[in-house]
Amino acid sequence: WATSCGPCMAEMPHSKKLRDKFIGNDSIIFMYVSVDTEDNIDAWKSVVKKKDIVGINLIARDGEEERVGERYQLQYIPRFVLIDKNGKVANFKAPNPSEPKAEQLIKQLLAE
Repeated sequence: WATSCGPCMAEMPHSKKLRDKFIGNDSIIFMYVSVDTEDNIDAWKSVVKKKDIVGINLIARDGEEERVGERYQLQYIPRFVLIDKNGKVANFKAPNPSEPKAEQLIKQLLAE
């Protein structure tokens, strides 16, 4: 995600609602990786606080945004990825948090 990405910002409230459904479940972690550039760190920190983005928050810095994009074949943001309990990508193009299927897929992974 990025602070300048309208679709990313639109999904954040849905991500919070989805995250809230799993409060208390230590088997799930929400991790947010921003591809904002280093000169946007203050904006990034502000959005994380303002939008209550709780979980692991990372920002790609010093040109790493390009490596993150290459490694995860990001052709667009926001991109949602589900990783199983063994650390393997279970769904590389997971549905947006605003889609009901996102919750279903998370529950399936937790049941495995």
